[in-house]
Amino acid sequence: MLNIARNTAIDTLRSRAHKLDQKIHELSNDVYLQTSQLAVHPSVDHLGLTKVLEKLNKEQRTIIDLAYYKGCTQEEIARLLDIPLGTVKTRMRNAIIQLRNILKQM
Repeated sequence: MLNIARNTAIDTLRSRAHKLDQKIHELSNDVYLQTSQLAVHPSVDHLGLTKVLEKLNKEQRTIIDLAYYKGCTQEEIARLLDIPLGTVKTRMRNAIIQLRNILKQM
C-alpha cells in the first residue's frame, strides 16, 4: 500500500500538468507591478532592461515576460492567455524585432 501511494505521488510530481502549474502559479502577481513596470528580476535589471521593455506594448511585454522570465513555451502562453498559437508567435516575433531595433539605436 505504501509503495502504491509513493508511486502515485511521484507520478503526480513528474506529470506535465504539475510542472505547468508550478511555472504559472504566481503569474497574476508578477506580470506587472503596481506602476505598470515589467516584473524584471533584480539580478538583470541593472542592465537597463526595464526601460527597454517599457517601449513594447502591453501584449508584447506580457509574452516576453512569460517566455523569458517565467520559462513558458509558446503553447503554454497561448493556453494561459487564451489566444491562438499563431498570435503568440507573431507577437513574440514582432517584440523581438522591435527590441532588436531599440537596442541598435542605443
